[in-house]
Amino acid sequence: GEEQRLRQAFEVGEQDVNIHISAVEVTGDSGRVRLVRRDTIGGKAIKPFEQVLSLRRGPRGWAIESIGR
Repeated sequence: GEEQRLRQAFEVGEQDVNIHISAVEVTGDSGRVRLVRRDTIGGKAIKPFEQVLSLRRGPRGWAIESIGR
């Protein structure tokens, strides 16, 4: 699954990442971004998958706290 995909990403010389943001939610200093990734690794398209980024606003702006599915 995920481990195999990560291994492949580091073994190939080229990876393109296409991101489509589907939703942004902000509550105070917290935020969530839902997105769909469509990666191409070594010229081969990978099945699109969703990710959720959890964000936190700090003194230097927004930062990603975690990336999940």
